[in-house]
Amino acid sequence: MTSPPTDLKRELSLCDAIMINVGTMIASAIFIVPATVAAAAHGTALMTIVWVVGGVVSLLGALSIAELAAAYPEAGGQYAYLREAYGTVWAFLYGWANFAVINTASIAAIAVGFARYIGFFTATPLSETAIRIIAILSIVGLTLLNCRGVRLGATTQNVLTTLKIGALIALIGTSFVLTGGSAAHLQPVWPSVRRRHGRRAVGL
Repeated sequence: MTSPPTDLKRELSLCDAIMINVGTMIASAIFIVPATVAAAAHGTALMTIVWVVGGVVSLLGALSIAELAAAYPEAGGQYAYLREAYGTVWAFLYGWANFAVINTASIAAIAVGFARYIGFFTATPLSETAIRIIAILSIVGLTLLNCRGVRLGATTQNVLTTLKIGALIALIGTSFVLTGGSAAHLQPVWPSVRRRHGRRAVGL
């Protein structure tokens, strides 16, 4: 009597995998975080350095995961890598932390960001209660959609990622087309010494 196969069905194409990774890298935070970074950095050069360093760290992490995926081609992702490196206990703890905190917090943050952006397209600003309701409904809706099948979930991911890429291209394109641009908008290039010392003193 032969045992049932344990491998997952290979229903995702190369295009699907690329779109999932692109969608994960861009995410909704790319439309939210830059303003926060700019407000804290107080200088276009410093902000650029922050993004470059963050990009390098992300690239190193991606290359590490790619190497591990090639060495351990099995379902589970980081769980499988931690199990092989440190044992089942740490892999088990990571799995529960991922389920209870890591992924859930990320999903909640993205859903809230999505709900807040909807408020920019309504006649009146959304209340905090409305934002929470929309965020919850978006999570429930996408969960039910993905439960219908991998193919439907992948198609939805492809469409949403295409829209995000299109939005980024539109933002970049309009910055060259619209009038009112000025090099003065990039000032200051570097925060003043007094400002940096003041922020350091406050931090202490």
